[in-house]
Amino acid sequence: MPMFATSIYLKKMTNIKLVCWFLPLLLVSCARELPESDSGSGDDYGEEITLCVGQESGQNKTYLSGLDVLWGKGDCISVFSGGANASFKATTSGASRSTFAGKAPRSPKYYILYPYQEEASISSNVIDCTLPYLQVPVQNSFDPAAALMAGVADEEETAMLKNACAFIKFELEGDDVTLVYIQATGDGEKLTGSVQLTVADDGTHTFSMGTGTLKNAVSLSQPEDAAFKPGVYYACVFPNDISGVRVIFHYADGSTGSKVRKTKACPLTRNYITDFGVIDDNVTRVYDGDGTKDDNYPSSSYGFNYASLGKRNHPRLFLDETGFNDLRAKLTTGAASNMFLKLLSDNIITNAASCLSEAVPAYTASDNLTEARLGLKHIFACAYAFLITRESKYFNKAKADMLQFCSWADWHPEQYLCVGETAMAMAIGYDWLYGYFTNEERELMREKMFAYVLGTYKDEANISKYSNANNWNEVCWGGLTATAIALMGKTITIDAVTYGNANLAELLEMCVNPSDSHSNAYQLPRLYGPDGCFDEGYNYWNYGTGYEIALIKALETAFGKTATGVTNLVNASGFLATDRFMQFMESPLGGKSFATFGFSDGGASAAELQWPLYWFAGHKEDYTVLSNEFHKYQAGAYTASDCKDRMFPLLPAIAKDLALDAHCNTPVYPTTTLWSGGNEMTEIIMARDKWSGTDRDAYFGFKGGYPNRSHGHMDIGSFVFDYNGERWSHDIPLGWTYTAATERIRQYDASKEYNVRGQNSGRWWFFFTNNIGHSTLSIMNGPLGSKNNPSDQLVGAAAARATIVSTINTATETGGKMDLTPIYADCLSAFYRTVKIVKEGSDFKKLIVIDEITTNSSLAPQIQWRMLTPAAVTNQDGYQELTQNGKTMYLKTTCTGNVSSPAYTVWDAADSSVPGWVHPVDRDYTATKGYHMAGFAATIQKNSVITMTTMITDNINNQ
Repeated sequence: MPMFATSIYLKKMTNIKLVCWFLPLLLVSCARELPESDSGSGDDYGEEITLCVGQESGQNKTYLSGLDVLWGKGDCISVFSGGANASFKATTSGASRSTFAGKAPRSPKYYILYPYQEEASISSNVIDCTLPYLQVPVQNSFDPAAALMAGVADEEETAMLKNACAFIKFELEGDDVTLVYIQATGDGEKLTGSVQLTVADDGTHTFSMGTGTLKNAVSLSQPEDAAFKPGVYYACVFPNDISGVRVIFHYADGSTGSKVRKTKACPLTRNYITDFGVIDDNVTRVYDGDGTKDDNYPSSSYGFNYASLGKRNHPRLFLDETGFNDLRAKLTTGAASNMFLKLLSDNIITNAASCLSEAVPAYTASDNLTEARLGLKHIFACAYAFLITRESKYFNKAKADMLQFCSWADWHPEQYLCVGETAMAMAIGYDWLYGYFTNEERELMREKMFAYVLGTYKDEANISKYSNANNWNEVCWGGLTATAIALMGKTITIDAVTYGNANLAELLEMCVNPSDSHSNAYQLPRLYGPDGCFDEGYNYWNYGTGYEIALIKALETAFGKTATGVTNLVNASGFLATDRFMQFMESPLGGKSFATFGFSDGGASAAELQWPLYWFAGHKEDYTVLSNEFHKYQAGAYTASDCKDRMFPLLPAIAKDLALDAHCNTPVYPTTTLWSGGNEMTEIIMARDKWSGTDRDAYFGFKGGYPNRSHGHMDIGSFVFDYNGERWSHDIPLGWTYTAATERIRQYDASKEYNVRGQNSGRWWFFFTNNIGHSTLSIMNGPLGSKNNPSDQLVGAAAARATIVSTINTATETGGKMDLTPIYADCLSAFYRTVKIVKEGSDFKKLIVIDEITTNSSLAPQIQWRMLTPAAVTNQDGYQELTQNGKTMYLKTTCTGNVSSPAYTVWDAADSSVPGWVHPVDRDYTATKGYHMAGFAATIQKNSVITMTTMITDNINNQ
């Protein structure tokens, strides 16, 4: 029903008759009630009619002694005439009687209901209406929208409305209660909901519960979770006999308290007040009251105060109650100075709305990773949307997905990534929505979280899956850590095994132990150290690092930023440098089509929103790392469709403390134009000629390291190159999924697998993973080809590593040199490649690729210098011309030493009939349709030292 604001108030309250006696305090818990949506108002029809309306006098001791309700101008009543429900408004105010005017069919008798309810109806003399369970507290009074009164009148006499409700009174002494919840304790007992009032001719009426929704409780809370002021409050409830009442109240700090009062019978009588007295004194505050509290808090080797966390209320992941209140304030009262933050929040809520119509995640007997990710998307977005908007549809959707996860037979530990993502989803939903679930729902969720996480994460078969330096380690530890933090303080017994705080603490201690090879702390330096390089590529940086930020943010919120366990992660070698690495992984093409250095399985994709960078900006107080993000924002890339990453709802928890509005329209750029570095598996050089914020900036990325790395390709020595708003040297688009690729391979050799990266792996049979599909050197008569492939192209030494030799960073040149010899050791005595930008003044002049090669005495290598490009390529006299989108670049090479003259060649990157294709398995590959391989072929003599200098420029006369 509508909750219209009116000016009704209680004039005085004295000599109140009490009708209940109560038993001592007990600690309990229940689900917080959800808000309901308002309805509209009634129609305006019929003839103009005026009625005089008052209330019963209250002089008889059986009534509310001294209670006078004063009408306010504009107060509305429902007037039923001939079955129609019309809205009449008060024309006077300040008295207990008022005239009400409206339009209705004329009738000798009018039935009246206060307050006006659009959905109320009448049949004969029985009014169907609603007593709302969600009521707004009014100091020294009750919610006028809940104070049901009814009567009958004609146009000659005053209608005396009679109260239909019983009243519960309580008093608060403190100023930090945000919600009071009053619940009937007996089975089947109801306090609010559907009502039927049978109104007699003299205005008296008989109360009975209706056939619609009935509630066993009434919930009182201020808008935006504001605190009650100290004083007396009233709730309107059904007049009926109940066995007892439980009162629960929530505090601003997130804790809860409760009182239970019982007698053999507790009559709630129409027009009587039942006084609960003061409920805010000497009450133990409890973080939970559902009987699973665990006070066995172990000590920590890493500064984690488990007792403090376990006694803290929810939410506690990423944001506590104070943090959420701060976020809500910035999104409402402070929205004008937090427009960027509000944009992020609105996008999440928009995406949450789109989740409402999507199915819950389905269980299958095989890999369920896709469904786990779907559930995480739903639960995270909808939990956020509910806590910001308070619209129950979001809560209902998040709960539905969580209960679906609870119905699964397991969370697929054989694919432990599925456990990691499902655990993250469940931990967030359980923690953020904790107060709104029933005890039974929370118990079920805890049981599954303990069983499927605590019961699986140390199994040898499972732990080996995430005990490596790759994104699995970050994702799995992120989900495990969030689960432990959400459950701390609880205990549960499953199959005679009791899990509790000791087990949760053991998990957290293991996560941050730098000496445990399974841990996140142990693997982080191997993932990022020493320079911040992330060898799995662009897309996986966002995935793995996003989960790492979630893990760290969860620990920071739970235990503080200075706890040793937190600093073990934050200060791990290379981690705080990886933000700049990722910033350089995006080219200056600009707009929503920011291109990426998509080496390995990163592919040639448009840039994503790199939300983890905001954590680094805040941690280091350095907004220069967000310059690309702000360019995306200015180009309109921060729409809801751009913000669909399932972990994106974490960003407002980070962004709320950043001065984003002060920087998003005027990006500040880094001072360096060169990034170089590596980790245990990969080495990278990336450079620009300048940071101007335009697509006239030149950029390249140059790949070294091992081919046989997780998600690795035979792309060693390859490079991407962007200039003038176009990509001229490209990274190949991805071709097959792991499953599809393996199926293709097995058609030719059942012993080969795609996701195995040894020298003889079928992985290298594909154009998009083999070296001939990348912008690097191929040796067509190398010995590795005949050994490993039906064709005779060089694969490269899978277990070898190319390393950075030196970097160049002068006023006129920026770039670096790598030693590629180990990759080509079966063919060449030495191979060094240098890639550098040459500047003229402050502007780009040309890109230079220098290949220094020493051959051995056994092979005269037939080389192909290849560059994958989306441009159209034509051979000219002594050079190649590349054109795309009306722009032109030129490729020209100069060779010195005992090498044949370069034969400029154009290879079609999607035509399997062209010689040089990798393998029959790849003959229907179409991902590179429209691409070409520019470059040249040449033969180098044995025992020779040669240099090939290749220039790419927009002016063929540049030297």
